[in-house]
Amino acid sequence: MRARATGVAREISPEPTVADGIAVSRPSQLCFEIIERTVDDLVTVEDHRTTEAVALLLERGKLLVEPAGATALAALLDGKVETRGAPVVVVLSGGNIDLLLLDGVLRHGLGAQGRFASLRVLVPDQPGRLAGVVTEIGSHGGNVLSVEHHREETGQPFGKVEIYITMEPRSAAHFQEILDALSDYEASATHAGRDSG
Repeated sequence: MRARATGVAREISPEPTVADGIAVSRPSQLCFEIIERTVDDLVTVEDHRTTEAVALLLERGKLLVEPAGATALAALLDGKVETRGAPVVVVLSGGNIDLLLLDGVLRHGLGAQGRFASLRVLVPDQPGRLAGVVTEIGSHGGNVLSVEHHREETGQPFGKVEIYITMEPRSAAHFQEILDALSDYEASATHAGRDSG
């Protein structure tokens, strides 16, 4: 982007990004000349849009595309590409992604879609409180993935227990509905995701 603005391919320090395949410090002279000659516009997208595109491609299209190769779709989904009602072709490239990285990318992408979230609940240290919280989440359609129950060394007052829950809501709005249903407890989002759009 800076090279396009100045007309000179200068060295930069790339920011950390999930799309490391395109995080170059300087385009080669040949690439820069081709881009200047053939590319109308350049846009940027946030990492959460890129991981959302990777998750969407895998879930809906059954296509494994590395984050750098999914940025064009991310830009389209984010409204960064002018379509003017004309047919649009998005080039998807590269499936070079480590399986451990893929797990993190998918969770990040699902969070961007509002379909992966976590919360912290502070409850009295009494029998049945953990079951009550989990039951409340389930009764509102939330799918609990993991539960961490901490009684000691939480920094909380005596008689209080911290519960960390990771779950799959249907959307960010659904997650907020679940948080509202837990209003009898001290509940807060630790990762709320966001709605698409």
